[in-house]
Amino acid sequence: MLPVDSMQLGHVKEELLKLTKKEIMAQRSLDRRAEETEEKINSRLSGMAQRGHERRAEETEGQRNSRLSAMVQHARDRRLNVITIRYKLFMQLELIFTLNLSRRECWVCVSLPHFSLPGNDALFDIARATPGHVCM
Repeated sequence: MLPVDSMQLGHVKEELLKLTKKEIMAQRSLDRRAEETEEKINSRLSGMAQRGHERRAEETEGQRNSRLSAMVQHARDRRLNVITIRYKLFMQLELIFTLNLSRRECWVCVSLPHFSLPGNDALFDIARATPGHVCM
């Protein structure tokens, strides 16, 4: 075992004391929250909302534009993700349709089990009722 000098031991004790204090403070915070009534919770949340409104009122035009620009960019990214997912799904369906068309199979009956929710047989019924429908 390596020798430990008193200075190192002092640092370890300080760190342990800091961690203990943080744990005690966190536990006290949890205890206070547990004792809070619904009225106190609503009051605290109302205060937080009010501070948010005040911060927004104090922000400059540039800060506001920057915040709104970030929101718009986030919305664009989300829309792009949705479009990408839809495109990939379309490509999968097209691949299934093309493969099964060459075999003269019904694409609805072949592709729907992969993409529809269980128990959703409406499209199967429509396909089967179509004149000339051949499902292999």
